Amino acid sequence: MKHFSKILLIFLLLLGFSKSLNAKIINAGSCERDSVQAAIDRANNEDTVSVPAGESTWNSELLITKGITLLGAGIDSTVIRYDGPSGYTYIITVSPDLETARNDYPVRISGFTFEKLVRAYAALLLKNDHHEYPLTKVMIDHNKFVNLNSGETEFSIELNLAMFGVVHNNIMQNGSHAWRYMGGLGGGKEVECWVPGSLNAMYFEDNYIYTTTTSSSSLIISGGNGNRYVSRYNTFDLSSRGPSAYAQTHDIHGNQPNNSGAGIGFEVYGNHRKGTTGRWLDQRAGQVFFFYNRWSGSNGNGSYFVWEEYNDDAFSPYSCEGTCYLKTASGNCIQRPHDSYYWKNFGGANGDVLSTECVINFDHYNRKYIAGTDTIEAIINDPLLILENQNWWRDNTIAFDGTIDPIGSFGYYGGSACTKSGIGYGTLEEMNTITPTSEGLGFWVTDQELDLETMTGQNPSNPIVGTLYRSADNGTGGYEWEAYYTPHKYPHPLRTSGSFIDPDTDTTLQANSPKNYPNPFNRTTTINYQLTANGHLNLIIYDKLGRKIKTLVDEYQTTGQKSIEWDGTDSKGARVPGGTYFYQIKRQDGVAGAKKMILVK
Repeated sequence: MKHFSKILLIFLLLLGFSKSLNAKIINAGSCERDSVQAAIDRANNEDTVSVPAGESTWNSELLITKGITLLGAGIDSTVIRYDGPSGYTYIITVSPDLETARNDYPVRISGFTFEKLVRAYAALLLKNDHHEYPLTKVMIDHNKFVNLNSGETEFSIELNLAMFGVVHNNIMQNGSHAWRYMGGLGGGKEVECWVPGSLNAMYFEDNYIYTTTTSSSSLIISGGNGNRYVSRYNTFDLSSRGPSAYAQTHDIHGNQPNNSGAGIGFEVYGNHRKGTTGRWLDQRAGQVFFFYNRWSGSNGNGSYFVWEEYNDDAFSPYSCEGTCYLKTASGNCIQRPHDSYYWKNFGGANGDVLSTECVINFDHYNRKYIAGTDTIEAIINDPLLILENQNWWRDNTIAFDGTIDPIGSFGYYGGSACTKSGIGYGTLEEMNTITPTSEGLGFWVTDQELDLETMTGQNPSNPIVGTLYRSADNGTGGYEWEAYYTPHKYPHPLRTSGSFIDPDTDTTLQANSPKNYPNPFNRTTTINYQLTANGHLNLIIYDKLGRKIKTLVDEYQTTGQKSIEWDGTDSKGARVPGGTYFYQIKRQDGVAGAKKMILVK
């Protein structure tokens, strides 16, 4: 995992999220809690609050209600330790006011280490009570979260509806959960409907999550109560716990008595998990796409755990009339597992053994402990509601051929297990040679060769590309393939939008370019850069507030070594004052690189 404490990154970040010409940089006097809160209180929407390097222990939480960027000096440079009240407490709460939510102002936290000295429920709480105005430009990046080994529920980040965006390139140590996405199904259905593959979700990508040798954590990624999230290209390093300790990475809560409803769904792909054994997921509700994940250093191959907690109509029912979500016959939201697919996940010592094990726990409409005992009494749904090849499909020990075993009723139901795969994979031409014989079968269409080394874990060099097709009734008594789900392009667009520069996504320019010489300079400096692809290119000079000073290049250029001189003047030819400036190189496809330079007078 890279460290991002260099001063360059801090100034690059200043360029990015605040595009308004009226945006200001508010400097906190120190990293003490009261100093930072005072700077936030002085800031307006779209401002940046810059927190200097240093270490401070906070005894109460920080509150952010505006759309601002809170910018530390970098991991291990600005270190915040929390020693305030324990329990359901937080180091920072982001809760936008109505103006911020209505205008969808960006919110960003970057460049900190947050360490708990007492058990706080989470380091960051991100919540938006204005469900009709979701924040869609939330970014949490390049931070380190150090949790306790308390054995109780605690995590790095808790999210409530409606907050969407990207959490990327963070380090998360210990805790029971890396992050948890809650909310409330009643509120969740008020937010624009989640369409798998869309941006109406919180994306977690390129994070490094790990345990220390003293940890007993399973580092669950949890969601419930109206959540929707995407977990992709993260590294979960639990190797300190050995290959046999139990762990589980992802779960989604179901319908429970007196709660606020089940989760809506999630997408999980391209993650690399190291060490321990146990479950890939615990799915109790919603729609799940779980594919191309790798689990190495394990004594097991990973299993899928699927079950219904409580009946959709009997407990915490929520009407889904007027929404895009699936409904029961009475019109309530379906809160049990449905329309889910698991494929191409690999476990074992080397992470190369196909995962096929699935466990069915409950399919019921009521369960409770028998009085005075530890025995759970369950009343089974009739008909059964979460059967294999009816509500969920997976690859299996026998290759896919378009046919399936009878609807699976194994595990808790006591029936025989399916052995045929309910999902296949290959090229579009290969899919078209197979005629599906039932509804709901899946086929992952891709031209990519499977290479888990380059397709999983942080910052993959070969991101996953493909489309899941699903068999549907063709209206003439047969079935046909139709496109069903495509994962969103990597990286998340917030990381490469506008003038924001994310060093982790710069692929157009070589790692050691661009450069300018001399730097610092007095009158002129020469900017050198190397292009690895042809295309239209812009090279623009900005001041430290992100204001455009001058365009040096705006033309089509071919590959090769290039150079351009800047004489310290603006677009009108007037000389600019001494200080810090940035030059940004950007291609038409949005890929950018930038560096800082200092003009000395």
